[in-house]
Amino acid sequence: MPDLYGFTPTTAGLELMASLLAGQTLTITRAMVGSGKPDSLEAMAGLTDLVAPVARATSTEPIRTDDAVTLTVEYRSDLNGGLQEGFYINEYGIFAKTADSAETLIFYGCLGDHPQWVSPYSPGVAPDVRDFPATIRISSEVQVRIDYHADAFITAEEAADLLRSMVEKSGGGFFLMTEEIPVAQRRPNSMYSFERSVDGGGWTVFATTSALTRTDPIDDSWTTVAYRAKATDNLGLSGPYATSQTYTVVHNLPPTAPGSIAVTGVVRGENAAITLTAATDPDGTVASYIFERQVDGGAWQQVAQVNSLTQTDTVGEDWGTVAYRACAVDDLGLAGPCITGETYTVNSGWVTIGGPAEDMGSQPRRFDFAFSVSVSGVASVDAITVSVARDGTRIYSGTPSAGAKISVPVDARLLGAGEHVIEVQASKDDYLPASRRYTFTVPAVTIPDGGYGAISQASDGKTMFYTTLAQRCIGTDGVDIQAQVDALTARVKTLEG
Repeated sequence: MPDLYGFTPTTAGLELMASLLAGQTLTITRAMVGSGKPDSLEAMAGLTDLVAPVARATSTEPIRTDDAVTLTVEYRSDLNGGLQEGFYINEYGIFAKTADSAETLIFYGCLGDHPQWVSPYSPGVAPDVRDFPATIRISSEVQVRIDYHADAFITAEEAADLLRSMVEKSGGGFFLMTEEIPVAQRRPNSMYSFERSVDGGGWTVFATTSALTRTDPIDDSWTTVAYRAKATDNLGLSGPYATSQTYTVVHNLPPTAPGSIAVTGVVRGENAAITLTAATDPDGTVASYIFERQVDGGAWQQVAQVNSLTQTDTVGEDWGTVAYRACAVDDLGLAGPCITGETYTVNSGWVTIGGPAEDMGSQPRRFDFAFSVSVSGVASVDAITVSVARDGTRIYSGTPSAGAKISVPVDARLLGAGEHVIEVQASKDDYLPASRRYTFTVPAVTIPDGGYGAISQASDGKTMFYTTLAQRCIGTDGVDIQAQVDALTARVKTLEG
C-alpha cells in the first residue's frame, strides 16, 4: 500500500467546481479531521466523506492567489468544549456547496503512515494544535466564502507565508504526495529540550519531551537558576532558544497549613467568625495568617491578613453560598498551604454562578472563560439554562448540570483595544435566577514611529509593495487591517453608504 501522504481534490469536488459559473459563490461549509486512511490513490480521489471522521476543525479565511484559493485547516484540542480522549489525526477534509448543490467533500488530505497524535485537552495547559494547508484551484470570477465561525486563528502573516510556499510548490494547482516526497517537506511533531543554568554556569539538559511544560526540583545548594528550551524536528534541526530570566533561589521552607478551621454565625447580614488552630514553621516563625472567602463557588477573595487565629467577616445579603479558607505566612513572606472549611448556604434556592474575579485584568491573547452554575441548598440539579454574551453578542448557550465546569474560548486578538464585558445569565424553573458581569481589558498595540514605504520588483518582473507591520496585523473578527482599509476605500470611491 502506498504511503498516501498529501492532499488532492476529490472527483466530486472537481465536478462541482467545474460546474461553477462566473459570479457564483462556493460556500465552504465545514472542515473535518479523522483517523482513517484510504486504500489507494483511486479510493482517495473518490471519497465523499472522511474514512473515519472524528471531529470538526476550523480554518483561516481563504486567501485568493490568481486562480487558486488557499487556507489552513486547523484542529485544536480545546475546540467544542475540549477533547476528552486523544486520537491520531490521519486525514482531513473540506466540504463546500453552492446555492444549487448539496454539500460535497471537495478536498481531502491524508497523513499516510505518519499520523499525528492529539492529546486530550487539560484546562490550564496549552492546547494541542495541528495545522494542515489546502489549495483549491478555482476561477477568479467565482467567489469563495466560509459559512462557519472560525474560532481559532493564526495571524494573517503566518497564514500568508505558509500558504504562499504551498502554492509555489504546487504551481498554483494541486499536488499529491506519496512515498517519493522527501521527509523534510512534511510537518513532523517537535521534541523540546529543557535546559538549566545554575549559578551562572553552563547549560545542562534535564528533560527532552514532546510536552510543553516540565517541572524541575530545586536543589538546596543553588543560589540562582535560569532556564531555556528549544524545539527539534525529526531530522535533528533545531530552532532558536527561548530563555527565561535568572531567578534567585529562596532557601526557605513554607509553614504548614493551620491545624483546623471552624466557622460559625453564617447568617446573611451578620458577622461570621472564622477560628483557626496554629500552623508551624520548620525554619522560622509564623508572622501572619491570610483569611479568604469564596462566594457562590467563584474566585477566592482576601478578607484579611492578620497575626491572629480569629477573624470576622460580614455575610452578604445577596450571597447564595460562602466558604472560607486560611493559610500561614512566615517571617520571609512565604505562604504555606491553605486549610478550607465547608461550604455554607446563605440563601437557599438561589441559582449561583461561580467564575473568575469580576475584573479579569489585561487579556492580550486567547483565553478560556471558565465558570460553573449551581442552586444553593439543593444537592443535585440538571438542565440549568445558561447564556453567555461578550459585548452583547452571545458566545455560549446550554443547559449544564449543577457543578459542571463550562469553558468558553475568547480570542482577545480579534477584539479592539479597551474594556470588554462578559455577562452570564442562569435560570432554573422557579429558583431565583442569577446574573454576573465580568470585565477584561485588551491592551493597545503601539506601532513605532519612523516606518517607511518601499517599492521593489518581484522575480516575475511585476511591481511589489512591501506591507507595513500595521497592515499585517489581524483585525476585528479575524479580518486583517489591510482588507478592512481596502473595503472602506472601495466604498468611498463608489460613494456607497
